[in-house]
Amino acid sequence: MQDNELADLKNQKDFSKPLNFHPNDERAEERRLITEERPERVRIFKNDFLEHLTLVRWQTIFKFWVPVIFVLIYLGNKKYDLSFGANLSLLFLGMLVWTLAEYLIHRYPFHWSPENKFGKQLVYSMHGNHHDDPFDPLRGVMPIAPAIFYVLILYGLFSLIVPAQYLQVFFAGFLIGYLCYDGIHYFTHHGKPKSKLGKYLRRVHLVHHVHEGSMFGISSPLWDFVFGTYIKKGYRPPKEF
Repeated sequence: MQDNELADLKNQKDFSKPLNFHPNDERAEERRLITEERPERVRIFKNDFLEHLTLVRWQTIFKFWVPVIFVLIYLGNKKYDLSFGANLSLLFLGMLVWTLAEYLIHRYPFHWSPENKFGKQLVYSMHGNHHDDPFDPLRGVMPIAPAIFYVLILYGLFSLIVPAQYLQVFFAGFLIGYLCYDGIHYFTHHGKPKSKLGKYLRRVHLVHHVHEGSMFGISSPLWDFVFGTYIKKGYRPPKEF
């Protein structure tokens, strides 16, 4: 295996299997989520430089993407002179579309169950490592390098659908939704929410860590209700959460 390849998952417990194939010991998972115990950091790449790119502080994503959002809004209005109402509508629509993208990405690519070794390693590098070590403070948000890659792909896809005069402001709203998602996700693992909403979002997400086939929405449970993956009855996380 070359240095730029993914680390060998066989040396990391039973991670040679994709996330959804793991036997789900709910009691052990509950204990880990309550005590926030964390083993030595999971290594994804053998190459030190690539491994470093997978680590990021939560503040960094805001420092990077907030200026991008303002530039998109500025460029969209400079070229097309949109009304205040149009700006608000496009920003809101972009945020709403993000919640759907968040749900679909989390449910399908992040919890995909491939049969081949590379696919298993890829799923683990994207998301499986987070389920194994959910309280790693440097893996609580999306690193900048892969985020740029995904953003460029999504921008290109939206350019085929959204009219040119609305694209940039709409995508600014989409990125706002993304920052809300990543911020909330980090807070659910590392914060101590005081509000009812904060406690609710934290409990909903930690249910997902125990029941991986449910609760895929993080910034909002909207699409879990729509697609039937919201747990209405039965298991709830303990009061310690």
